[in-house]
Amino acid sequence: MALKVGGVEVVSDDRQLINITNVIPIGNGGTGAISVPGARTNLGATTTGSNLFTLQDQGGMTRYIRLNPDNTVTALESPAFKAALGIFNGPMTFNGIVEEKITAVSTATDVQYNYFNDSSVMYCNSFPANTYISFFNVPTTEARAINFGIIIQQSASANVPLVRINNVNQTIKWLGSAVAPTGSANKIDVVNFTLLRINNAWQVLGSLTSFG
Repeated sequence: MALKVGGVEVVSDDRQLINITNVIPIGNGGTGAISVPGARTNLGATTTGSNLFTLQDQGGMTRYIRLNPDNTVTALESPAFKAALGIFNGPMTFNGIVEEKITAVSTATDVQYNYFNDSSVMYCNSFPANTYISFFNVPTTEARAINFGIIIQQSASANVPLVRINNVNQTIKWLGSAVAPTGSANKIDVVNFTLLRINNAWQVLGSLTSFG
């Protein structure tokens, strides 16, 4: 009897030939386990290793892997990864001009601001009344201040933004006034906000400066 495997003929005394034409799978990777998780364990995978092995596809986006103390695995976008590493803590010195990209928006409804993707300066050609800048994906780390500005080319009817953070409307404390400023018709208004995260709650400070 002979056995042919992968095109190689193994011959025995009785000279009979057996052709194996289909692949014979080795169950569970040959680990002796009866389940996929068990196979990974038998291959020597730790809990973290198994979680890394089963990390989901990231939809074509670049992510950075963080191994957490509870043995879970997280795929982070670049800003969150930098924040987790504590990059840019402490004083910084730049030799040259520092420029920042401006996010231009045209709005008849609320402005959606993605904390991880959009710049901290927006430009808007007119601003409707009772319209929100809706910040989302904003981290709730305690004792943090986030600065944001919007440049508004006001029309004949000037308006200033309202603020919403992570789907919750906020009360704005305006500089030098208990009520919101009205803005300046047909001028450029620069509205600056500081989002303070103190005592597990938000405080929003606002100021407005008119130009032209």
